[in-house]
Amino acid sequence: MLKFEIIIVGKQFAFRLALIAFVVVTLHGLIAGEGFFGVLQMALFCLGLFFVLGFFLGDLARRLVEEHAETEITILLNNLVQTSHNSVST
Repeated sequence: MLKFEIIIVGKQFAFRLALIAFVVVTLHGLIAGEGFFGVLQMALFCLGLFFVLGFFLGDLARRLVEEHAETEITILLNNLVQTSHNSVST
């Protein structure tokens, strides 16, 4: 896989997680009746924090999926080779 594609997966997950955190904190602050600047400051802090967290979690998820897919492909290829050897020997 290209390095560019690896970065995209982490960034996509990070952007989504950061946006969700920003919206949740903003809505919570507005519903609670807190001051605008305090809510905005906390929402921006959470946006940055969850972006970093999302980037690492997105990369971890990508690695887990790739490892699982690689294992499944190896198992399928081994079964295919074993089946072809069995059919040739009979």
